[in-house]
Amino acid sequence: GEGGDRLVEIATPGAATAHLHEMRSEGGMARMRGLGTLEIPPHGRIELAPGGLHIMLMGLTQPLKAGETLPLHLRFLKAGERDVAVAIRALDAP
Repeated sequence: GEGGDRLVEIATPGAATAHLHEMRSEGGMARMRGLGTLEIPPHGRIELAPGGLHIMLMGLTQPLKAGETLPLHLRFLKAGERDVAVAIRALDAP
């Protein structure tokens, strides 16, 4: 949108908790840190991907299986709540 937004919460019935994380390479070492929220700039697009910004799932209720989907409930500061389904891919998938 015009003024940007902020992703403030993620939940899924597939895990006890879901947190935003960021992975960066610093001095040749991979470092991961949790993010409380995620800023989305005006007219911007944020891509979540392995090795960068991603959602860390803790306490899975069942194993994730490639080819299935995982429901996510997202809460944005301005846009409100949105439900999405995320495709589960194998770790070696492009």
